[in-house]
Amino acid sequence: SARPHTWWHWMNGNVTKEGITADLEAMAQIGLGGAQIFDAGCDVPPGPVVFNSPLWFETIRHAVSEAKRLGLEIVHPNCSGWSSSGGPWIAPSNAMKSVVFSKAEVRGPKRFSAKLARPHTPRDYYRDFRVVAFRIPAAEVADREKVPCRITTPQTDDPKELAKLTDGNLNTYVEMQRKESDKHGRQAMARDGAAAGAHHRRRGPYAGERLALLPV
Repeated sequence: SARPHTWWHWMNGNVTKEGITADLEAMAQIGLGGAQIFDAGCDVPPGPVVFNSPLWFETIRHAVSEAKRLGLEIVHPNCSGWSSSGGPWIAPSNAMKSVVFSKAEVRGPKRFSAKLARPHTPRDYYRDFRVVAFRIPAAEVADREKVPCRITTPQTDDPKELAKLTDGNLNTYVEMQRKESDKHGRQAMARDGAAAGAHHRRRGPYAGERLALLPV
């Protein structure tokens, strides 16, 4: 029962009721489920149907009526173009949102009672809406037990610094100077010199020099 939609660009008011009907009938004929109307300009000379004018609303009503007749769905953005309805006057509660999450692993069986960590929220807007608990797949548990992971480095013995390497936060990091006697680090760089050079150009003069080798 699921059918794809297509984007349907109305280019700067260059639309007619006859053209709308012809387009929708063609969509229905090839098995589409509907269309998403986008009012766009892109330096196209203006046509007779000005956005938000009485004629524009009449044309939209015609498109919706014809789509209903043909068993198609019509989707319409809340603005002309892309995101021109946004701006600093829009409160975070009314703006676009994304789903973020944090996780906590518990070894059972036992009753769990704790405050879950708040996920990273770039604009400091967050609302809880669901807590999901599920059993970790046995295969994943077995893989973890086969390959235990331990991070070590001679550069620092501070547990708080080492914790930054695995905290899941891309904004934290640890700087470690490469020792001249670190042959493994030089060999690793030599094996992939081209990639290292490209990384050096993208990320700056410290790429490849600050972090030499991280045994795990």
